[in-house]
Amino acid sequence: NQCYQVDTLPIDLKEEEMKPGDLVFYSATYYNPKMKKQKHDMVHVEIFMGGETREQSIGSRWQKGVVQLFDSYKFVSTSYHSIKFHYKSIDTWLEGICRSWCNEHSWKSSNLLWAPNKKSIFTDKEEYTEADLDAPG
Repeated sequence: NQCYQVDTLPIDLKEEEMKPGDLVFYSATYYNPKMKKQKHDMVHVEIFMGGETREQSIGSRWQKGVVQLFDSYKFVSTSYHSIKFHYKSIDTWLEGICRSWCNEHSWKSSNLLWAPNKKSIFTDKEEYTEADLDAPG
């Protein structure tokens, strides 16, 4: 989630240094006190695109599960307030480095040991037979 992602990106940027593909993280406070508090208060993340407005982003907002292009990453949320933006370079990931740089959270979990399944674009197709790839699931 966005909490783990922000911990794996050590390069902070200024807004004017953002390049398409970099990430904009949102820390904020939920209006509903029953909502689970997130590490670093991170509640949302979007992909910075820049574009004509210099604020375009790609993201999924309002819990609708629809990803779309927005004219600006700046928006008013109905779920949280006091939004602070955190601009992060993805260069570390592009160099193949993905580990936590946070001293506060260890992120030791079996959930982090992800491996692609046979339908993934990251799967080495040579490991599977044609019948494996056509099988459901």
